[in-house]
Amino acid sequence: KAKEMEREISLESADYLVSFVGNDMALLENELSKLAAYTEDKEHIITNETIELLCTKQLQDKVFEMIDAIAERNVSLCMKDYNDLLMLDTEPLKILALIQMQYNRLYAVRLMVDQGEKNEVITSKTGIKPFLISKYRSAAASYSAKQLLVAKRACLEMNEKIITGNIDRQAGLEILVAKLLNL
Repeated sequence: KAKEMEREISLESADYLVSFVGNDMALLENELSKLAAYTEDKEHIITNETIELLCTKQLQDKVFEMIDAIAERNVSLCMKDYNDLLMLDTEPLKILALIQMQYNRLYAVRLMVDQGEKNEVITSKTGIKPFLISKYRSAAASYSAKQLLVAKRACLEMNEKIITGNIDRQAGLEILVAKLLNL
């Protein structure tokens, strides 16, 4: 599609674009059109930097940024990321599901790193894309395996409380985030 728009994009940058905005073809085409317009006067080359500058991150990346802020115990950044997600009208249960998925992955990565597994093995066992492995390794290193297990359980428990109606969705998510910040 980039060639049709008379633009150049490396395979690495194309993969990065998909990881950045997701694999919805309509959304990808829209983002590619934005990139093409922006690069009109810039040698017609689409780079990772251009993608970061112009494209809207997919929800999963925003949640990962929030988890990074939690791992760094950066309350203000965590709450900014959380509020950004709410401003996008993201359902609290969807945010919770993504947080839970990320902690499941971080736990799996942490266990494999502790066992001395190489990136290729971690990629094949978790399905995490190769260019994201270092990001997951770094995030997992911020926690012990025990802390990640506690985080996974906290996500499961809060999910159950919300689904059974024992707690309001948004309040439950905020309580969960507070627990995760205090691991």
